[in-house]
Amino acid sequence: MKVVKRVTVTTGPKRHRAFPGLLRLRSGELLLTYREGSDHWKTDDAVLQATRSKDDGETWSEPVTLLSEAGWGFSAHHGPTQLADGSVLAPAMSLRKSHVEPRGEYRVYTLRSHDEGRNWDIRQIGPMPGWRWQNQYGRIMEIDGTLWLPGGGQREGEEFWRNGYFVSYDNGESWPEWHTLCTGLQDEKDMLEFADQSLLAMIRSGRETYRSCSSDRGKTWTVPKKLPIFGQCPSLLLLPSGTTLFAYREVESGNAKEGVGFRAKGVGLAVSNDRGRSWSVLPRMYDSPEGNFDCAYPSMVLARTNEVLCAYYTTFRDGDSHIELATIHVSLR
Repeated sequence: MKVVKRVTVTTGPKRHRAFPGLLRLRSGELLLTYREGSDHWKTDDAVLQATRSKDDGETWSEPVTLLSEAGWGFSAHHGPTQLADGSVLAPAMSLRKSHVEPRGEYRVYTLRSHDEGRNWDIRQIGPMPGWRWQNQYGRIMEIDGTLWLPGGGQREGEEFWRNGYFVSYDNGESWPEWHTLCTGLQDEKDMLEFADQSLLAMIRSGRETYRSCSSDRGKTWTVPKKLPIFGQCPSLLLLPSGTTLFAYREVESGNAKEGVGFRAKGVGLAVSNDRGRSWSVLPRMYDSPEGNFDCAYPSMVLARTNEVLCAYYTTFRDGDSHIELATIHVSLR
């Protein structure tokens, strides 16, 4: 693996720019959503931004604000998808501090565009009935005429977290069904479908990475297996060769339940040639200065060449971070 180019996508005054969602549109353009606020979820002022590129990431348009509201912080992690009907569907969420719910008050949205991200219809869809809090993370999937919206959270009356996905049978107009993939792990997960229709999910819990698989179109999933990879905020990409890439925030090993204060190494990358059963760790594509955890959240797409584009956010230092796009050449033997 070799990073052959880096481009800074965002510019401007010092801000916390983070959590990119990168999508290759059928027109060939790139669409990128990201969060921009004062800091890492301490101040409820973040807005959701979008920018686009016509030249494979060399230059980017002026960002436009998709979601903002006084007293709320907005974000949209790795997740936009272009559906079979040509529309673009992206998940989003907002959060503000609450005296009732320790984790804060959450809202969940879908954003739909019928002109490849120039104009958007915004709909609040959650928290769904019966959920204390709910977060969406992971690329929306289109499976057998249904849509899957990955996420997780806590239901009322439960202390453990659920990780899974909501299902829509009407192209995202409603989300009546929830499938639990696992319980007891956290809410960050990305999923991938292989040519044989089997499915792979990579799940974060604390500092650790877990893997779960399905061979029956999501009806059942294997018990999550802990991997020897210490990573968070998973992003998966299937190459034309059948090889799977896994990008993540690489962190130092330690107590999986620890949160604030853990040290991050940067943006890690691993590769699998057996549909996620085993992984080879590649050199990091980005190093975080002084082990600062406030970085990463990668999102990958194929470049127009035989390379990979990975968006992530640089380490938040001195009140500033940016979205960066790395062009990666991966040599497979």
